[in-house]
Amino acid sequence: MIKSIVWLTLLFWLIPELSLAEATTLPASPVTVKGALNMILSLFLVLLVVFGLAWSARRFGAAGFNSKGILKIVDGLAVGTRERIVLLQVGDKHLLVGITQSEIRLLDTVELEMQEGAESIPVSNSFAEKLLAALKKQKR
Repeated sequence: MIKSIVWLTLLFWLIPELSLAEATTLPASPVTVKGALNMILSLFLVLLVVFGLAWSARRFGAAGFNSKGILKIVDGLAVGTRERIVLLQVGDKHLLVGITQSEIRLLDTVELEMQEGAESIPVSNSFAEKLLAALKKQKR
């Protein structure tokens, strides 16, 4: 039984005229102006939906939730290609945080007084010394 199936399969493969399936050729469908215009408008519609979703995600998404909360990023400094030092304000406390690719570590708690309307934070020498000491500890 299996031998006959194998022989028939080989026979239908080697001699296409004997195959049971008729050879059907698809009629050539010329590209029409209507078809091309339909394709271009569909592509434009898909791109419009993608850009609309991206715009709405940026407008109504997570970009602006931090402005009214108690956690704010006051300042940041890139130390390396993937390492940053960030000064966070949590309520009335200021936290100096080291951020790497694999972890986030609290470096120091800093006491700074924020002035109303001030954009930058005055950095004293003691803060700079604490920062250098924390970086040296982290390298060890």
